[in-house]
Amino acid sequence: MCRAKHVDCVYRQTPEGNFRERLEALQVSHPAAVIYRAIQTRPEAEVQEIVRRIRAGADAETIARQLSTADLLLRVHLEPETRCRY
Repeated sequence: MCRAKHVDCVYRQTPEGNFRERLEALQVSHPAAVIYRAIQTRPEAEVQEIVRRIRAGADAETIARQLSTADLLLRVHLEPETRCRY
């Protein structure tokens, strides 16, 4: 309908849509969700290390921060050099 009139479509977000966005943001940022997702997706050796840290008494925020830092370091390490050298 908006396209036919050549105007920008503007939609108001429903409370359900707003809730869904907040839930998705929480799943990305909440330490327990980060750890849970890592346990689901990481190789077995990494999962064992995560569980070892949990059993050793490390708090969820520290483990989640370590996982994020490791991911960033790995990304930086794996990105190819894009500058030209002459």
